[in-house]
Amino acid sequence: MKIVKTLMIIMHIVTQSIICIAFTLSKTSAQEKITISRALIPDKENLQIEIYNLGISDRRTNTFVKAEDDGTNMVFDMEQVKQPTYFKINGVDKRLSECLFLLSPNDNISIVNEVGKISFLGNNALVYECIYKQHEMSEIFMKAHPAPDTSSESLFQNLKYNFILAKKKESIIESYEGKIPTNLKGMLLADLRYGQLSYYYSLLKLKSVDKNQSEKFLSNIYKPDTAFDNSLLFAYPSFVINKYEYEQLKLDRKIDIKSALNFLEQNFKGRSQQQIMAYLLSTRLRSQIIDSVEYEHFLSYADADFIFHFKEYTKGRVSGSFASDFKLNGVDGNSYSLKDFRGKVIVMDFWFTGCGACRLLNPILEQASQKMRNERVAFLSISIDKKKEIWEKSLKGNKYSFPGAIKLYTEGLGDKHPIISDYNIKGYPTVVIISPEGKLLPLPVNPRSDKAESLLAVINSALLNQ
Repeated sequence: MKIVKTLMIIMHIVTQSIICIAFTLSKTSAQEKITISRALIPDKENLQIEIYNLGISDRRTNTFVKAEDDGTNMVFDMEQVKQPTYFKINGVDKRLSECLFLLSPNDNISIVNEVGKISFLGNNALVYECIYKQHEMSEIFMKAHPAPDTSSESLFQNLKYNFILAKKKESIIESYEGKIPTNLKGMLLADLRYGQLSYYYSLLKLKSVDKNQSEKFLSNIYKPDTAFDNSLLFAYPSFVINKYEYEQLKLDRKIDIKSALNFLEQNFKGRSQQQIMAYLLSTRLRSQIIDSVEYEHFLSYADADFIFHFKEYTKGRVSGSFASDFKLNGVDGNSYSLKDFRGKVIVMDFWFTGCGACRLLNPILEQASQKMRNERVAFLSISIDKKKEIWEKSLKGNKYSFPGAIKLYTEGLGDKHPIISDYNIKGYPTVVIISPEGKLLPLPVNPRSDKAESLLAVINSALLNQ
């Protein structure tokens, strides 16, 4: 359910409006400037603007801009934008921090809160007003009509609910025909539609969902305008990948990074292709290791804008590279490092208490361990729980780890422990396999997708080649 909840949040952000209170956005000859009233900043220490570079939302490659205090307001000076760009503001009032903003060239916007009413003034003000009205409508609608849950029994009610809400937002955007620039109206509509479709496919690809019902639902919903410049859209990459995975599973095909990359190379070109590849790498390498040959193939044609993204997303996730050393304490009171397992295949499972997907993976790894029963294979269960007592309590129930696994802990540092950055862990659960020689091994398929068949094949191959 945690994955579904995360997807709901992402869909909500993609399709929700931009809400802004009491800040001024103005354009100088060299910069875009955003000024925010200090009254709207409860967390000044963490105040920053986060720009989603190239349309990809990933903290490894986003740009973070700090503000300056002019005594009355907090002021951000940013590089001048050349095209519409998405960003969010951290450390501000919750009504702001949960929203996705769209910054356009030549914006000169004053947004004020007067007696509880939000007003938009200046060039392109109606674009902001249009987006805000969508947000306002959504809040009222969802409060009056709570969304059905995403359990198998009510999944399609949930999808229909979100479709109705999206159509209401679409009507608001259409009401601004002739009032806002055509390109921005088209962008708002396209992102709304692709965001909805991405959400649908992300849920419909679950194995528990009836595929006939899925096809019937999809046949009755709208299709996005494919003529729009998709490389500007926030939701387009996730739409492409979720739709691809849905169609692969419908044909009973395994989903792996290599196949997805081949699909993108054959069906997309230019900036859109690289943007979708960047999204794929940033989101799907959580439980997979990319093959070194595929990695080099990426770099051979990545342009200057994306090569940095590719390298960041694949850092510590390329087969054949040496694994980073680590030092972690175990529940048994001993300290462990990489050298303690020299000569063995290591299977590392990163998790935290409360992670539903982590609980689902645990019995699959336990079954794999039982099938191996080999002294030259070590399963490491690594928790990022910040409180030791929570970690220890979770271990007793065997819900996140299993007997026989070496149970390790990031010592209260959570995801700030060096091992997390060294292995580029960006989602949970994440599985990493290390060869007896201390090198990363490829894991092309998420173990949950094939009941660890690929995992076992990689382990057996490594043992045979030792």
